[in-house]
Amino acid sequence: MLKLNRQTRLAILILAECARHPQSLIQTADAAKAARTSLMRAAGIVHMLMRGGLLQTKQGRRGGIRLTRPANAISLGDVVRVTETNLIGTKPTAFSLPDPIDAAFAGAASTFVHALDGMPIGDLAGHGSVCLAHARQPGTAFTCPHAAIAAQQNTAALTL
Repeated sequence: MLKLNRQTRLAILILAECARHPQSLIQTADAAKAARTSLMRAAGIVHMLMRGGLLQTKQGRRGGIRLTRPANAISLGDVVRVTETNLIGTKPTAFSLPDPIDAAFAGAASTFVHALDGMPIGDLAGHGSVCLAHARQPGTAFTCPHAAIAAQQNTAALTL
């Protein structure tokens, strides 16, 4: 099973928290709390996401962070490209020899990231297919109990 590093998981949670508040700036401390991490760690990830073009910051008393694009225009693939530099790797130079093993893994990584391109951060912001409350629990990220409850409530509301 392919696993993303903790930094990527935290970046996804921080971006999803920003997506939940599209009309306002949020404090890095609030994003850290939502991601269940320290302020220092969140600040480092925010800086990385800012350099990667996914977040913008506003300094000052009324400052904070926000997404650079609408949440549905930022995919999990975009996040992985910014945070998983060891997975994506670097392009071969003119001096490097072709290596079939590296080529096989590069192709698999490319396929993996391409599949994540179809999953927008906006889908993670609410109780859709992924719930922030359960995103850190192994095996429950895509089968959140809140999604089933929300679906039942929506069905009940439609039948009334």
